[in-house]
Amino acid sequence: AGPGLRGTPGGAVPVLRDAFRRWLFHLDGDWAQAFRAAKLEAARAEFGADFRILLADARRLVAGLMPCDDRQSIQDFVPVLCELMSEYSPGQLDERGLAEALANMVERRCDVFSQAQVKEVVATFEHSVDQAILDQHLDDRDSDPDPLFDPGPDEEDAAEDEDAQDLWRAPRAARGGGGGGPRRQS
Repeated sequence: AGPGLRGTPGGAVPVLRDAFRRWLFHLDGDWAQAFRAAKLEAARAEFGADFRILLADARRLVAGLMPCDDRQSIQDFVPVLCELMSEYSPGQLDERGLAEALANMVERRCDVFSQAQVKEVVATFEHSVDQAILDQHLDDRDSDPDPLFDPGPDEEDAAEDEDAQDLWRAPRAARGGGGGGPRRQS
């Protein structure tokens, strides 16, 4: 398995290295179209696409790209990345982590992607996260109140506070002092 080496002159090391990279990262042939077809095939699966696998595969492709790769293939790949970013489930933390890793990698690969392409992929990822936060907020509002919201003391808490204040006042009253806090002696 791997790229064929027979009949290759010894001075063709860069050519061999490039052929090996393309083979290793599945960047040979019309790789962008092949990835799109794999994504569409995965969507037709009985339980839908496994976005963990698709996002990891896309990240592997991005990692293998080099500035010398076909610009048209990269241009064709960007909409597929955006589709992935808009179709995965951001509520699934493992999928969101993989999508974030992919967006970060695209952002770091300014040698391969244009600034406009990076912005498009990152903006699509950020929109998916924003939408998930909004959806979660709406779901939470329908089910449980905000877990960080403190409605104030209830009757039991108020009774405990009064008992604590009585304990504080008792020693002060025995010494002839009034209520309130400790007094300084001069």
